Amino acid sequence: MDKFNTRSLPTVNPRTKKLWSRKQAGGGHGQLGMLFLQEALTYQAQEGSQQVEIRAFFNGDGTNNSADPIVVGYMAKNNIPIIMITTTKTGIDKKGGQIGLEKITLEDGSEVWVPSILELAQVPKDQIELFRQMGLTEGQAHAQYFNTNVALLNYTVLSKLLKGLAKIIGEDEVKKIITPTLIPNPKDGEDKYGKFQFIQLDSALASALLNLNAYFVLHK
Repeated sequence: MDKFNTRSLPTVNPRTKKLWSRKQAGGGHGQLGMLFLQEALTYQAQEGSQQVEIRAFFNGDGTNNSADPIVVGYMAKNNIPIIMITTTKTGIDKKGGQIGLEKITLEDGSEVWVPSILELAQVPKDQIELFRQMGLTEGQAHAQYFNTNVALLNYTVLSKLLKGLAKIIGEDEVKKIITPTLIPNPKDGEDKYGKFQFIQLDSALASALLNLNAYFVLHK
């Protein structure tokens, strides 16, 4: 649907670190992930309908990218709100996001591990080769989870979950939670005033979904 096209967003002036309108760009599929979750927050099932409504997201450039009907059926049968499809990393999987665990220290000093995603664009330049080789070196084969960018959202369940959360903490707080983590993406631009640099507000769809999951891991 047209409303899920990525919107043009302001970019960041690398000199002032503030938003500006000299250049606008889309927010990537992270923006789509947030829009999907926002739609779930306002979703209304048709009165009397017993159908389970599931939205699928996948890249359209591969024949095997769409969601398996068996997974969709399992999700509907078991009332699962979100499923992300991952695979174990192989030699061809060097550019996409890798799924791991992030250690979070709570206010009481205890530590919790929550699922997170790391994209190549977030890796320091001196660690790029290490990132590419994760899960491929001897003794680590098939040990690193790799994001396929296939995600399923069960609006029938997820809508109730998000609306219930909004009643407790407020809708604005829910929107903050489902905001994907920023991936600073510096680029070069040119306009009638000359050449310039800008930082695009980029993000990953998986980040929006995992940030929502992390909230429930970290809060009772």
